[in-house]
Amino acid sequence: MRTVYVEQLEKCREDDKSKCDVDGKYNRVQQPQIESYVMDVNQDSRSSAYKSCMWYWGWSEQERWLWQRKSEAAR
Repeated sequence: MRTVYVEQLEKCREDDKSKCDVDGKYNRVQQPQIESYVMDVNQDSRSSAYKSCMWYWGWSEQERWLWQRKSEAAR
């Protein structure tokens, strides 16, 4: 989770219109807002274990693009 600040408009008080910065009616106020997101903390260790297992059994990783022919990818 993290906190971000979002700008919102807040209606000015009747007795203090001198500080209103939007049309003389509203103030811009930064309000905190909490965002949550998924973070994979094990991604590096899982990738390392996967690649070492593949290497142990004689496999190797190849990168291939959809538009490449098989003969071009083997180079």
